[in-house]
Amino acid sequence: MPLTTIPFYKILRLVPAGLGFIFLAGSCETNEPECYEPIIVSANSLFQTYDSVQQMMPDSTFTMVIKPKDTLLKSPAFLALDLDSISYYVGGINTGTVGVALNPETDSMRYRVQTDTASSLYDTLTFFYQPILHFVSNSCGYTHYFKLDSIHTTGNLFDSAVLSNVEVTSDIATRHILLYLRR
Repeated sequence: MPLTTIPFYKILRLVPAGLGFIFLAGSCETNEPECYEPIIVSANSLFQTYDSVQQMMPDSTFTMVIKPKDTLLKSPAFLALDLDSISYYVGGINTGTVGVALNPETDSMRYRVQTDTASSLYDTLTFFYQPILHFVSNSCGYTHYFKLDSIHTTGNLFDSAVLSNVEVTSDIATRHILLYLRR
């Protein structure tokens, strides 16, 4: 069988078809940019204890000053009590903060909190809040922010719970709740 060559004009007919295929394949990509903004929102808790320090006054007398100090917990755990499915969060080893999720379909959320997963002692924290629908962007859609109204604790592990910032947004650096451990 003899080898034949393809005439040049037949090759030129393939060029428009190839270009058309490239343009069609390129049109299948989305024109929407990806979402690069944080849309996960959590109420961040900071664990603290009270530290008492003697301080010398200008008149050479001493007074006792009680100051809060950040505390690292060995392995904190939060168990959501108000959800149908079990939602369990175990903090990192030697962590001083834990972020907990709030449910936008309700106005409160309860968590069972352990300061160490090896301990059987726990407290119940109840968060009361107002969910606020927040538009992030066209590519990210919507998320829920929250306004914390109050927090209640059963008092087994914690001396008190204080709201330090009531606006819960996607800012992960903000501490919303200060949890003071019993000594």
